[in-house]
Amino acid sequence: MIITCPACATRYLIDPVQIGSDGRRVRCAKCGHAWAQAGAKLRVEPDVVRAPEAPREIPEGSNLPAFPRPVPRRPNLLGWSLLILVVAGLVVAGLVAREPVVAAWPPAARLYAALGMPVLPVGHGIEFRDVGFAREAGADGQVLILRGQLANVTESVLDVPLMRASLTGEAGKVVGAWEFAATAARLVPGETVAFATRYKNPPATARDLKIEFVPDR
Repeated sequence: MIITCPACATRYLIDPVQIGSDGRRVRCAKCGHAWAQAGAKLRVEPDVVRAPEAPREIPEGSNLPAFPRPVPRRPNLLGWSLLILVVAGLVVAGLVAREPVVAAWPPAARLYAALGMPVLPVGHGIEFRDVGFAREAGADGQVLILRGQLANVTESVLDVPLMRASLTGEAGKVVGAWEFAATAARLVPGETVAFATRYKNPPATARDLKIEFVPDR
């Protein structure tokens, strides 16, 4: 059934059941004009109640209101591409910078080992030899002198990391620490190089000394 607004001539396609045989008052959705719409002759089968008709398409060229057709959504290819690039970048960075990752989070070493990429400790392949220290009196007070050697025990050229010396007192508490570098930046296979470092006015509570390689920053 088609009804027309007397004010603006907008037409509407509706189910006659909604008007009924006695008619009803309706309002135009476009201009707001209200009027009494006459009833329509309904054909009702005995003992059967007609259900309202489902919405149907309006013929092209008509100005009757219709339900808009759903527009299919296209996948956001750019967003997915950026996400994949970010994840891939994080994975590559984690594989390349294994040593700093393990230094910041030691449990990561087990993960790398499970992937078949064990992380070697800093200074792997370089041995400390003949390490010793002594206290001497200087012009500005006591000086602790630490001496030793570094030896490359591998068959590859190795970079020599920075070293850290730590003085500990009772219960292993660190009472003094400093960093120093060797005289050689690299060691060829089998090469040995001596190192020496000085620490002014070491604490009197110092009992032991520990020396280790410093992870790359």
